[in-house]
Amino acid sequence: MFDPEALPPKLRAFYDFWDTKRAGRRFPARADLQFAELRPWLESLHVVEVLPNDFRYKIFATKSAQRLGRELTGLLLSQIEPRELTQDAAIDYRRCAETGEPNFADRTERYVDNRLFSWKRVVVPLGVNGSDVDHLMVCIEYHLL
Repeated sequence: MFDPEALPPKLRAFYDFWDTKRAGRRFPARADLQFAELRPWLESLHVVEVLPNDFRYKIFATKSAQRLGRELTGLLLSQIEPRELTQDAAIDYRRCAETGEPNFADRTERYVDNRLFSWKRVVVPLGVNGSDVDHLMVCIEYHLL
């Protein structure tokens, strides 16, 4: 478990929103979240479907698509290149899906395809019955280097 107090302001606001939506449950369902409520984070938000052995981007963040130079909505994580970036995501997503607990990742100065990437992200679980995670929401904050 991470300390929400240590999160950057934008990611902390996202975490607090998710925490409020739990309403005393382990985690909220995707249906508990209204599009208009997510507006402050839409450019930075992935919605990820949890599959038995993979993850599918139901919504891929606009800022991430711009940074990578391509749209990944609808793709499986296992289909995406460069693998160096998706391996980190797979670890963070799997941890959240298996534990049902949010997690925070700070990826600083990652060189992939001769480009420098740096970001922080919060991964939070969603699920209809409160015990099985069926989706993840990922709020990502890029840092210019």
